[in-house]
Amino acid sequence: MRRQADDRLRAKALELESQLRTTEAKLTELQSKRNDQTSLMLSPEQEQEVKRFTAEKAQVRKELRETQRGLNVDIDRLDNTLKVLNIAVAPLIVAVAGGLVLGARRRRKSQSAPPRRTADEPGAT
Repeated sequence: MRRQADDRLRAKALELESQLRTTEAKLTELQSKRNDQTSLMLSPEQEQEVKRFTAEKAQVRKELRETQRGLNVDIDRLDNTLKVLNIAVAPLIVAVAGGLVLGARRRRKSQSAPPRRTADEPGAT
């Protein structure tokens, strides 16, 4: 189950990491253009692109963290389910099996024991 959750979210994480690398490459390219130019000012279009790539980079990182958090939530849920099974259900099964064995022994013992005589029956002393 842990592997299934990991596989399900790993594809999303790889896609987001690829998108993050692309965005960082574009951002680096724009910043290097700014450093290569003699003027330290960017055109309004370039400034807008830098802001957009920076915002996109932040958004992709946020989605990546949420994806990893989702994986951890799935793993924690599985862990809690297994703990409940080990702590509660397994002893319950053992108790029920013990009750069945005890009931079977009592039934067998009552069927094989000779009938008891009471004081009201003839021949009792």
